[in-house]
Amino acid sequence: ADLTVCDIAGLVKGASEGEGLGNAFLSHISACDAIFHMVRCFDDPEIVHVEETVDPIRDIEMINHELVLKDLEKVTQIYDKTKVLVERGIDKTKKAELEYLTKFKEALEAGKMIRAVQWSNKEVECLNGLLLLTAKRQVFLCNMSKRDYLRQKNKYLPKVK
Repeated sequence: ADLTVCDIAGLVKGASEGEGLGNAFLSHISACDAIFHMVRCFDDPEIVHVEETVDPIRDIEMINHELVLKDLEKVTQIYDKTKVLVERGIDKTKKAELEYLTKFKEALEAGKMIRAVQWSNKEVECLNGLLLLTAKRQVFLCNMSKRDYLRQKNKYLPKVK
């Protein structure tokens, strides 16, 4: 199997609303099968963090929140269109899809990552067609010094694990 890695510039708070690289960043992620999330786990006064302090858990939660917001926007748009089709009797075959979309929407509104929820096989089929960001697998990579890596000691590492 081949693995193609795309390095995409960092995501900032408010990206789902267009802050920073915003929608461009999120569209690049949607083209990927998984997300390798590099989190900063080192202190260096010469390298300023966008949030001014190093806190990998905050950074992970912020990224996940932005992904949830973007997915909620997408699911809500599809839900609204599907609801009209079902309620007006235009396409009764969409009734089950509307039920699934309702569940997906509720999970996202509760701040849940889609991959963290148990879904039925039919719901998973529907999800696969949506290509949601929060359904993608995430791997967290801790950016730390070689010394910390070799010692397997870093003050931020236990928080990320």
